Amino acid sequence: MVRMALGFPRRSSRYTHTPSQHPRLFLIACSVILALGFVCPAAAQVAQPNFPVTDDAVTSTAISGNTLYLGGWFTRIGPREGPAVLRNGVAAVDVTTGSILPWNPTTSGYIFAATGGTVYLGGPGLMAVDGVTGLQKWALSANNSGIYAMAMANGLIYVGGSFTTIGGVARSGLAAIDPATGAVTAWNPPGSNGLIWCLVPGPGVLYAGGDFTSIGGQPRNYIAALSQETGLATAWNPGADRRVYSLVPSGSVVYAAGEFGRVGGQYRRGLAAIDASTGAVTSWNPSTNGDVWTMALSGNTLYVGGVFTTVGTSSRNGAAEIHAETGATTAWSPDAYGAESIALGSNAVFLGGQFVDGIAKVSSVVTGIEPTPSVESVLGPAAPNPFGASTSIRFSLEKEEAVSLRVYNVHGREIAVLAQGKHGVGTHVVGWDGTDRDGQAAVSGVYFYELKTTTLSFKRKVVLVR
Repeated sequence: MVRMALGFPRRSSRYTHTPSQHPRLFLIACSVILALGFVCPAAAQVAQPNFPVTDDAVTSTAISGNTLYLGGWFTRIGPREGPAVLRNGVAAVDVTTGSILPWNPTTSGYIFAATGGTVYLGGPGLMAVDGVTGLQKWALSANNSGIYAMAMANGLIYVGGSFTTIGGVARSGLAAIDPATGAVTAWNPPGSNGLIWCLVPGPGVLYAGGDFTSIGGQPRNYIAALSQETGLATAWNPGADRRVYSLVPSGSVVYAAGEFGRVGGQYRRGLAAIDASTGAVTSWNPSTNGDVWTMALSGNTLYVGGVFTTVGTSSRNGAAEIHAETGATTAWSPDAYGAESIALGSNAVFLGGQFVDGIAKVSSVVTGIEPTPSVESVLGPAAPNPFGASTSIRFSLEKEEAVSLRVYNVHGREIAVLAQGKHGVGTHVVGWDGTDRDGQAAVSGVYFYELKTTTLSFKRKVVLVR
């Protein structure tokens, strides 16, 4: 299983690097971000001390097996205390031990993906290097600062950017590459009139986000779906009012992140969920007070990073964990303002960025942070759901602690208290007979039940049908 997430350098005046200062650097977009399922350990919100730091920003990350590949602006990487080693903007770290691996390609760039023993790097073009030796397999040059986005589907590498030629072949910001040879294929759709920041595959399509107002031969504002076969824009057209940085498809929904304030004509600050078939914006609306640069999805948990200090009504400094169904934030709250990349390991979330005032109080850091337990492992679905006479709700605790389990209506008014006080380790099952605190029958409709512990808060939906 390959897990990857990509970051976006130079998106804020917070960073002062310019292309002339760093000609080897390249603006990376989003690639294939896989939905993962894993068993999470107990919640923690501090950096793992055995992970290294760098002398400048880490803007992209990808995990393959036990190896975390890094890309960014750095020239040195090392332990928090001790000597650093030289690296040319790319490095590899053992995710278990935090040891810096000898992988050291002579070419530099940002990490697009790591799969099948190959690491794909973006720069003025696209490079494939061996994931163990670092030796270059092939390389393509592209003009106009090159390639900003990459997606893998149908045995091809789809790339997007600002280029008009790639590998010596004329293309209008979109191209398809043979991953074995690096050859540019005959796929040649109309490009875009602005930067393509992200390409992500969906069923038969490539979801695209960026700065454009036209792509694939059609007017599309900052977000679009392109046919994988032809590259032409499909009818899917939610429309945003500003740049889209990251897209994550998940079943019937596509999550979008960026610097937008409206999507589909509705207020959605920084985050939105869009129907994958119709393009209609759903009611999911966590809302941030700043830009969201990167996302990664694990089951029903969406991890986000960027330059925000609140998500919904919760204070979150640059990174947050959000329930993908309800939009509620969990208790996970690392101090990581400016998080540019997120990679999901089997038992940790790896954040990359330029955390001047961040997790480790250093200039830049790659850090593993334990996620909170998933909602499925703590608060189970009501069964049956919908229900008429009664339903059962399961919750599990890893330690003895005080909890409350309450039912609310869609207006946030408390309807019933199902559990309160100290509960022991293990699984607990409580029932709700559809009555309120006064013993009166609640009306038919949608309700939410919320479990709160000393460190966690989870919410799920249940439907009462009389």
